[in-house]
Amino acid sequence: MTPAFHDAGMTTPAADRTGVLIVRARSVGEPPQLAARLTGRLDVTRRETTRVTAAGVDEICAAVRSWLEAFEQDDRRSAARRPSD
Repeated sequence: MTPAFHDAGMTTPAADRTGVLIVRARSVGEPPQLAARLTGRLDVTRRETTRVTAAGVDEICAAVRSWLEAFEQDDRRSAARRPSD
């Protein structure tokens, strides 16, 4: 948890875009195995939500990497559509 005073002076330029990815990790089965559900939005101002399930560290990391690459690619497309200053 970040205290409110920590980011009180932080400002975000209007052109910045914010995405969010939530990773819910849990141990399932017997013997216990790592599993995760990833829920994300490439842009918090849009309604499109992605949901992915993954099992094991490698698969979960690959899912996170895939989301980050999609975020970066979407950011490039958005920048290409923006009028230049």
